Amino acid sequence: MPHHGFKTGPACTHLKEQELHFHLYMHHYSSGSNANATTAVHSKHHNSFGQIAVNDWPIFDGPGPCAKTVARGQGLYVHAAQADHACQGFVPGVGYTSFTIKFNHESGFPGSTLYVMGDAVTAHESAVVGGTGEFTMAGGIVKKSQKETNCSGWIVELHIHARYTPMKHGNAWSL
Repeated sequence: MPHHGFKTGPACTHLKEQELHFHLYMHHYSSGSNANATTAVHSKHHNSFGQIAVNDWPIFDGPGPCAKTVARGQGLYVHAAQADHACQGFVPGVGYTSFTIKFNHESGFPGSTLYVMGDAVTAHESAVVGGTGEFTMAGGIVKKSQKETNCSGWIVELHIHARYTPMKHGNAWSL
């Protein structure tokens, strides 16, 4: 029998799962006047093990200069590999990243979020492990590819495919 502070009941079966497919572009700049990622914890190791960076990446609806900012990718990156690498600093594919995609009014989903976790910023895939607003209970995948690189950063193409259950006021979800 559950504790008196907890409630259980039958699952609500009238909720309908939705599917989303987004094709977006995340701009990651670690230096220069447009820097949107910075090291918050420096490593004492020669291979940057333990180094942590925080980010606030703008996410656009297209690759070109006329693209609209539709979200921001806010979170962190941890250099989590102890193996030596040819270059110092953050090396794509050797760390862990966790960030929230926060959608703005331009996206059509203002205030909604997707939570993303995975191996490094530019690794090929990360998991969508949750969401809020329109994207409640989201789960899926983000396929990433590095599209453009310059001296201050790179642009990452995002293909987001997820399922979610939109929650409206007045349904079975209450405490």
